[in-house]
Amino acid sequence: VNFSTNDYDIVSVDKDGNIIALGEGNATITVSVGDNIVYKYDSVTVNVTVTKVPVEIKIANETLNLKVKGIADSAASLIPSDAGNPTYISSNESVVIINNGQITAVSEGTATVTVSFAGNEKYLAAKNKTITVNVKDALKDASVTVDVSSVDLKVGENYTIHATTTPDNLNVTYKSSEESVITVDNGFIVAVGEGNATTT
Repeated sequence: VNFSTNDYDIVSVDKDGNIIALGEGNATITVSVGDNIVYKYDSVTVNVTVTKVPVEIKIANETLNLKVKGIADSAASLIPSDAGNPTYISSNESVVIINNGQITAVSEGTATVTVSFAGNEKYLAAKNKTITVNVKDALKDASVTVDVSSVDLKVGENYTIHATTTPDNLNVTYKSSEESVITVDNGFIVAVGEGNATTT
């Protein structure tokens, strides 16, 4: 039995009839016998349609909430995974940039990241997906607590307020509501006159 193809760009076939798909399209495999002094020639054909493998973009989240300088890894992937890597485009690179699939928040705002795959010689192009990225300044979630809520002092006495911040080690400022009663410098309160005052 002899095997042949009419288009080696689409399929190849070996002497045992094993077909390998090489490119998208239609090809015909001719299977023949005979054509010698004993047997007359006879043949049949097999039509082969070769299509590219469909690809789907899978995103972890349609919406991402990041803080400034925050990074989201592996925001999207392709199914099947061996199709390659998706392409990312940010609608506003002053808010969000993408590098090697990592989404990095640059400044406050909102940006849309479009994920695409153009396809190749084996895989079809995929339908685009989008990711909405909301970026907020990390300091907007800052908080401060103190070790006391009220202090009773006599004129001339002092007290140091101990403040704890979240995140740690933020710069804390202090302000007296009535400097004729108390003064405050970096959390150090000095009672200077009789009365009530609030330290913010």
